[in-house]
Amino acid sequence: MGLKQSYEDWHNHPKHPHVHWATFISISVIAVFFITNQINLTYNPDFGLGVQTTEAQALPTRLIQQADLIHQGSFTLPDTLNTVGNIGFGYVQGRLAFNPANNS
Repeated sequence: MGLKQSYEDWHNHPKHPHVHWATFISISVIAVFFITNQINLTYNPDFGLGVQTTEAQALPTRLIQQADLIHQGSFTLPDTLNTVGNIGFGYVQGRLAFNPANNS
């Protein structure tokens, strides 16, 4: 069975028109959204999914420095080997956190 025969089989398949139109409509909708977004970005720069122009101007312009950090304390984790020898924190469900109320 050659390529021509397989195409004819698909072309004569009862679902061929539905797949054809679904593909066409999907590509058309994606193209319309893309073009509309490009037009909106051209005429309204604050429109879009990223950081807005007004937000970007308010962001700090320097990198984080050591003076920006505050040491809240530290803790030691216990041995994490479980009964079958795997390493993990199953007893805390994978979430370790500092509790400022108990300072722990």
